[in-house]
Amino acid sequence: MMVTALLSGCASTRFHDIMSTVAPGTRFKKIIVHSDLADPQTQKIVEDAVVRQFQAIGVSATPSYAVFPPGNSDTWDFKKQTIQANGFDAGLLVQELDSHSSTTTEFFSFDQTAQDVSTAHFKIQTKLVETNSFVVVWQAKSSSREVMDDAGDFSFEGVMTSYASTLVDELQNEGIVAAR
Repeated sequence: MMVTALLSGCASTRFHDIMSTVAPGTRFKKIIVHSDLADPQTQKIVEDAVVRQFQAIGVSATPSYAVFPPGNSDTWDFKKQTIQANGFDAGLLVQELDSHSSTTTEFFSFDQTAQDVSTAHFKIQTKLVETNSFVVVWQAKSSSREVMDDAGDFSFEGVMTSYASTLVDELQNEGIVAAR
């Protein structure tokens, strides 16, 4: 119980396999964020978490559901025209690579009693597309995790906040988005 209490609420994310062809000096200022998840509520959680992190550093960001409501059947050509007409200079695509899995690890607490701690794991691929030619200019894979409570529940919002915060930090460190 003590170990779970110490570790709970600690979502973490790590990016790897980063590839970038962003031209030196290019900084994206207005980004549309899209998640290709089928469930509109989950899509909203993901997009809102990323948008909040961009806005926190002064980058204009809009969730795709605000421009293209769920169930929208516009063609890709029409969507590209709409994105350009709204002045977006980049689009960020968040794709879940693997539905979440979990692992259980046995820890020993201070009084030498064993405590099982279960962790939820997520694998996500992220692509940044510049909107002049709709070419991917930055992409990476990430692994996020969060400790599950005794009932096997975890905060998906916490996982997505960790993912979004780490993503924006990575893009800032690479000079792809403005640092406030």
